Amino acid sequence: MRVLVTGAGGPAGVCVIKILKAMDGRYDFIMGMDIDPLAPGLYLADKGILGPRADDKELIPKIIELAKKERIDAIIPTVQEELIHFARYKRIFEKEGIAVVISNEKSLETSNNKSKTYSFFKGQSFCPIIYDKSNVKFPAVIKPLDSRGGRGFYKVENHDELRVFMAKNDKIFGEGNSVIMEYLPGTEYSTYGFSDLKGKALAAIPIKRIQANGTSTKAEIVKNAKVEKIAKKIAESLKLQGPWNIQLMQDGSSVKLVEVNPRFAGTTTLADYAGLHMADLAIKLFSGQKITPKELKYRTGIRMTRYHEEKMVETNGMVK
Repeated sequence: MRVLVTGAGGPAGVCVIKILKAMDGRYDFIMGMDIDPLAPGLYLADKGILGPRADDKELIPKIIELAKKERIDAIIPTVQEELIHFARYKRIFEKEGIAVVISNEKSLETSNNKSKTYSFFKGQSFCPIIYDKSNVKFPAVIKPLDSRGGRGFYKVENHDELRVFMAKNDKIFGEGNSVIMEYLPGTEYSTYGFSDLKGKALAAIPIKRIQANGTSTKAEIVKNAKVEKIAKKIAESLKLQGPWNIQLMQDGSSVKLVEVNPRFAGTTTLADYAGLHMADLAIKLFSGQKITPKELKYRTGIRMTRYHEEKMVETNGMVK
């Protein structure tokens, strides 16, 4: 099978490429695509290619043309800004015999915008309090409605800090494109899950973040029935399909939603090592193959520590 992975420079893209490359025999060609010629995944894949930006009006036609030329069987998008475009034109890919690992358009529209996510779950015990500028209780948190990797996230202690950081986010992300919410103390869980095409959650792995810098650098798979239950409830309410990542904060008996990421995330390798091979399962799911209960089992009590690793590239051998 031949697979194209977009976002080959991001943590999720790199993880997926490494996972598929390690599955000897099942995937005979992995192509990585990114806009950055020094994206590491371009050089970890069997072939790297510079692709269009997510805001390119010709994004989908260009990728369809590429996929047909390279005889691609499945595409795994990992760039958040691309997801909605792939979902809208998913049937066009399917008509060409190309499976796209992507949730449905309606679920993505709700999940990718934090304001819509919190509005969707308003009144639920796990939904955080959302403030407007007139009723903020400090400490509070500011973050963009549509962003990733911790960009534009600030904890504020008073109105002066609120004003300064809101102005900063307005300049970067656009006025009115940030949300103010209650500060959530406690233990953070980056819960990895997988749902079928009907939106039923088949598995959820609570991964406790020990240390993070945008993505987890140290983490542990643990048993936490409450976190798992709430994550599955959120995923099923949104009718997510395929892989997802739901971030939750637990403080005593309270578990609150931080955000929903309807895609692979940057610590996918930890879930894969534990036995839940989500990249492989996702390709099977969207290719119409059956998934057995045995394939949904995983081990707990595994810790991950992450380090930087260099990939040397000769200038004349770079992807152009």
